[in-house]
Amino acid sequence: MTWRGPRTQRTDRWDRDPLYVRNRAIIRAQRRPCARCGRTIDYDGPYWLIVKGRRTINPLAYHCGHIVDRVRGGTHELTNLQPEHAACSIRSGARLGQKRQRKTKRKTLIARDW
Repeated sequence: MTWRGPRTQRTDRWDRDPLYVRNRAIIRAQRRPCARCGRTIDYDGPYWLIVKGRRTINPLAYHCGHIVDRVRGGTHELTNLQPEHAACSIRSGARLGQKRQRKTKRKTLIARDW
């Protein structure tokens, strides 16, 4: 294996997109409630919490979610972004993942000894 030089950070990440960063700041300044559950969001609180010595996501922390997911053709435009709790965002993403798993799940054949 040959040396390819120092590792560089990816530049195509969503958090480096200036449009997304600007629109996320606009939504944070509006201080609206969660678009999924309607409760207030802790905009000033930490994103990470230490619980029993482990790092976990603060469920009431601010997260900027997409109405139409990026994988389904959504953009970082302001009209496609909404404020969400971190827990609501994770819950909706997990549900989307389960739908995908159901589509790709294969039937397993059961060997029978009759």
